[in-house]
Amino acid sequence: MNYSNQAIVSYMAVVVLLNLLASIFYIYTPARRIHAMRVSISYFRSFFLLMASGFVVFGLAFPKTEPIHSVLTAAFFLTAFFCLKYGFIVRQNPDHPPLYKSKFFYLNLIAIIAINGFLFQYYVESHLMRSAALTSNCSIISILTLKYIHKDKTSKKYGESLATLGVLFSIFCAMAMLLTLNYTQDIFTYFSVFMVSQSLIAILILGGSQAIFLSDLADLYYQESVTDVLTGLYNRRFFLRQSESLLKFAERHDYPISIILCDIDYFKRVNDNYGHEHGDKALIAFANVLKESSRESDITARFGGEEFIILLPKTDAKGATVLAERMRSATESLSITNGRKTVSITASFGVTTFDHTNSIDEHIKQADTALYLAKSRGRNQVVLHDASEAINASIE
Repeated sequence: MNYSNQAIVSYMAVVVLLNLLASIFYIYTPARRIHAMRVSISYFRSFFLLMASGFVVFGLAFPKTEPIHSVLTAAFFLTAFFCLKYGFIVRQNPDHPPLYKSKFFYLNLIAIIAINGFLFQYYVESHLMRSAALTSNCSIISILTLKYIHKDKTSKKYGESLATLGVLFSIFCAMAMLLTLNYTQDIFTYFSVFMVSQSLIAILILGGSQAIFLSDLADLYYQESVTDVLTGLYNRRFFLRQSESLLKFAERHDYPISIILCDIDYFKRVNDNYGHEHGDKALIAFANVLKESSRESDITARFGGEEFIILLPKTDAKGATVLAERMRSATESLSITNGRKTVSITASFGVTTFDHTNSIDEHIKQADTALYLAKSRGRNQVVLHDASEAINASIE
């Protein structure tokens, strides 16, 4: 083996090592503990392992490659770039069909194997043409990958930008290598550019994807800290924190803001008669009614047990009462089924409107008083807070 070939093999060894180290990062990344991220992480780990495998096969056979080496190398590299694409797809949609169910993947794999293993092996024997065909194919997959990197187009994260840079760089390098191939026809120059670029691509994609998963992990932990696990609504702590700022904003801009406090009637009976599993289903169904009836600007939260609360910016007493009545009617129509058991539920609602003189706690107490009146009057109804009624209720 001459010095140029030895240099190329050395380059390959470096790239193999980089890709193996990258795959090890994915074995120990903290994000792997999160079920929703495991499949996406496995695709990224597969990308680096397949890249390393492709370079190993190519390096062991270089410079005289047999058809089996061409087939295996093409299969490894092509599958690797498909794994990269699916890693980003599954990150956005964990329910997306897996790669092994993709007809496009198999057709592409068969095509590149036919081109590299037979066309440029027997009919037009050219090591450089085989590399060019594979590089072009992987570049096309990279271009298709770009649209799946950013989850939210309006809020781009650093990791997503870094990963995008890595994929764009891989496309740029592919074009640079093809130009090198066209103008120099020198295998050493071609593979020198190829190996250096592959090292940089591995580093960029590893850094970008790791930053993405760490950012997703932080977002997930934050989301868990502000939401109720069972219903998916906001929790009490988040509600109180957001309410304070919204109340100050409403006071500054002089617009109405209201609160609805509600809970399921005779919820203890549901648990006692049908079991806690049925009770959980009732809570989830009721939470969905509240969520579907509320606007995006409203803050809907589980306040505790079977009690829920909704903050309604730019909503006066009349509007809040109408909304509460709509929620009450929708709840009355619910049928919760658990096996052969079916139960209907109702709910009571207390409504109050801010007067900008009391604290959020005082207004919650007002809504709670109105809810108490709704319960005492027979349940399954909406009561708007009234100061005189509240005094009578406290005397009773």
